[in-house]
Amino acid sequence: MTGLKGRAWLQLSPKKAIFLILIILVGGVVVGLTGIGRASPSGTNSFGSPYGLAPSSAGLGPLLGSNSQSSGGDYSQGIGNGTSVPVIVQNQQTTVTEYASSTASMSTSESQPSTIPIGSGSGGSSHSPSAVPSAPAQGTNRSGFIEFFSNVTVQVNSAQTALNKATAISYTYGGYPAFSSYSNISSIAVLRIPAQNYAIALSEIEGLGNLTGLQSNSNDVSIQYTDLNATLQSLFTEQASLLKLENGSNSLNSTLLLENQIQGLDARINEIQSQILQTRLLIDYSTITATFNVKVSVPPPLPLSMKLTATPLSGLNPLSVTFNAIVNGGKPSYIVNYNFGDGTSYQGQTLIHTFTSAGIFNVSVTVTDSSGAALENYTIIHVTNPPTASQFSSFTSYVGGLLISVVEGIVKVAVVVLPVALVIGAVILPFRNRMRAMRKEETKG
Repeated sequence: MTGLKGRAWLQLSPKKAIFLILIILVGGVVVGLTGIGRASPSGTNSFGSPYGLAPSSAGLGPLLGSNSQSSGGDYSQGIGNGTSVPVIVQNQQTTVTEYASSTASMSTSESQPSTIPIGSGSGGSSHSPSAVPSAPAQGTNRSGFIEFFSNVTVQVNSAQTALNKATAISYTYGGYPAFSSYSNISSIAVLRIPAQNYAIALSEIEGLGNLTGLQSNSNDVSIQYTDLNATLQSLFTEQASLLKLENGSNSLNSTLLLENQIQGLDARINEIQSQILQTRLLIDYSTITATFNVKVSVPPPLPLSMKLTATPLSGLNPLSVTFNAIVNGGKPSYIVNYNFGDGTSYQGQTLIHTFTSAGIFNVSVTVTDSSGAALENYTIIHVTNPPTASQFSSFTSYVGGLLISVVEGIVKVAVVVLPVALVIGAVILPFRNRMRAMRKEETKG
């Protein structure tokens, strides 16, 4: 009989079922409203509940899409603490998550405009005319054995005409051209000029056009010339001795041996004589190497110009805009200065500037080249504040969040109450009924 009563209780009569449901509902409402058993802000809960952590996030739940599945603790911490997510500049779009985080960040502390330069900026190298080497002073003392050399570069209108004139100058002063070469843009001549006419011939060659380079040097070969002559005399003496021995020789072998030695001396004598002749030539005839370059007409520089681009031209606050000043013409290098109209300025050619307040900003850009020429350009940037949420939207967001909390509390209570009810129905009630039955039997006895 007692077991039947226990099983009947487990079958839950309508009154008992209603009583159990009421307990779960009331307990769930109490748990949902009071927050009993809710995780701390640093933790998470099963429904990502935003209440008690960051109420404003409830209204963003439908807008966040997949991001709304993040835990309540993590999401509240990202918004409530004012952590700002950088705006994506590549496609000039701001996601809802980034907008929410940026708005929360500005609510805690006012942001300041910022500028990020892109690249290293434009730079230029300075140019200075190359120095023209000067010729050493020519001495008039010709008592020694001195060689004179000059390399002269002249800018002319016609390379062939200059080459012909230089050749004529060498002939005029008793010299001759040792080498010459010609092309449409340049020519070269190696001229041998008698040493006594070297200075005047060099001066006339320099006057054939615009002198752009000159290098002169001299070489004292007195000791070398003396040594060569002494060596030659020694070789002649040795040669005479060998010839005398050869004429007095009666042996074929001795004669052949002396003949070989004499041939070697002859080769050595010819070599020394050639060196003496070459040295004597360089002493008597100075060398002028003349290079004639045709003037190249340089077109006048293009006037300074600048094209200014800005992307985007409008948007919600805060707004990051990419600026690029494309400069052409003038004389490099360029200096580009930006004035953003919000109290800030920056120097650079390509950069990103962030406007942190709403308004219409007249951005002016000034470019100056290395010659001092300047040019200015303008563009307008429109920045608007994001729309504020209405009171009705806030109320519905609050009610929605409250409903989620209540449902969560009901689930929690049901998870606790149902097992307890099953334990009571299966164990405690049959035991109590059995005790009552035993007492009744004792009473009847």
